[in-house]
Amino acid sequence: MKALITGGTKGLGLATARRLAQGKGEAHLFLSYRSDQAAAEAVAAEFSRVGTRCEVIACDLSEEGATDRLFDTVAAKTSTLDVYIHNAAATAFKDLGELKAHHIDKTLNITVKSFILGCQRATQLMPSGGAIVSISGMDTKKAVPRHGLLGAAKAALE
Repeated sequence: MKALITGGTKGLGLATARRLAQGKGEAHLFLSYRSDQAAAEAVAAEFSRVGTRCEVIACDLSEEGATDRLFDTVAAKTSTLDVYIHNAAATAFKDLGELKAHHIDKTLNITVKSFILGCQRATQLMPSGGAIVSISGMDTKKAVPRHGLLGAAKAALE
C-alpha cells in the first residue's frame, strides 16, 4: 500500500502513518512536512528500523506550486498511489478581529486550496481507485477560542 500523508511527521499525521505501517502488506509511506527536517528524518529512521519504506518530503503547502512539487516528487518515485491523506493545517491562533490578510491566505492555502489541488493530482495516480481522506478538527463542531479561522477552513473541507 502506497500512501501520501501531508503533515505526516507529527501529531495526527504521524499517528496515522504508524497505523498504516501496521497493516497487512508492505507499506510505502510518503510523508510531507513543512519545516522541522530533524523531526522528519527521525520519523523516517523510525519507520526504516521496523522495515517500512518511508520517504519524507519537505513541502510548505502555503507556497504557490507546492502541491504540484509534492506530487511531482511522489510521481517520480511511484506510478500509483493507494491513499492520499490531507492532514496538513496551519493557522495564526488569534481572535478574528486580529487576523491579517496573510494569516487568512496561509491558512486557506494550506488547508483548503492544497486539498483540492491534491485531490486533482492524487486521482491521476489512482487509476483503479483509492482512498482520499481529509482530517478535520474539533473547531468545526464547537466554538474554540482563537480557532475561528482554522475552524472555518476545516468546515470548508467538510
